[in-house]
Amino acid sequence: MTKPKHRQPGQPSPLDISLYRLRKIGVALENDTVLEAVDRKFISKALQDIGAGLDPIECLNIKAGRGESRSRRGIHERELISHVMGYVASMIKPLDEGGMAMEIEDAFDYTADAFSMSPETVRRYWYNNAEMHHSIYLAPLSVYPNPKDIV
Repeated sequence: MTKPKHRQPGQPSPLDISLYRLRKIGVALENDTVLEAVDRKFISKALQDIGAGLDPIECLNIKAGRGESRSRRGIHERELISHVMGYVASMIKPLDEGGMAMEIEDAFDYTADAFSMSPETVRRYWYNNAEMHHSIYLAPLSVYPNPKDIV
């Protein structure tokens, strides 16, 4: 899978932010809570444009970039990889830094057991995602730019 090069490692992609915004709007509509004016205007215009026959992917601003997936599986896989990388990084961290000072291969085995996957999968994730080699978990999408700031 080709990785996008236009953002800093660990930051959510524009697609991640757009999908989060749509989930937030959907929850607000379902719970009958007041939508912010910018979100109400965005969803209203998008639905009108879709009704007029325009491309829903363009109208909802959810076009997947190179190497990205809009599917639930793709989103969950990115989150899973982030957790797996954090777990491995915590395992190999020195004891005085709060880690377990494991050898990398032992950390792969231990993490594979914890996440019910093969050590080969963990190893592949580790070597294909060098930018995620940290034991600090990233902030949830809700702390990133307010959807009203995203146009």
